[in-house]
Amino acid sequence: MTMKPKAICQNCDWEGDPSKTKPVKDLEERVAPGEILPVGECPRCGAVCHLKKTYVFEGPDGKRKSVDALSEDDAASMILSNLGWNPVGTS
Repeated sequence: MTMKPKAICQNCDWEGDPSKTKPVKDLEERVAPGEILPVGECPRCGAVCHLKKTYVFEGPDGKRKSVDALSEDDAASMILSNLGWNPVGTS
C-alpha cells in the first residue's frame, strides 16, 4: 500500500495535500536553526505546515505499533507514553 504524504498545521489542525499549501513568507524569521523546515503555509490560517509521517515501531514481543507524528522523537514519545512510560528528564 502506498501512502501519500500529508501536510498538517499544528495551529488549526488542517490536513491536506502538500501542494495545497502556499509558499512560506519570511521563512528565516519563522524557522529557527535546527528546526524542521515547513512544507508551506496553511491555506486556512497562514501558520507553517509540516509533512506528517507514519512511524512504525516493533516491540520485543514482535507486535507493531504505528503512530502519525512530525518527527521520530515525537513518535517515540507517543509510543512510550502509550506504554505507560513517562519522561523524567534528559541526559
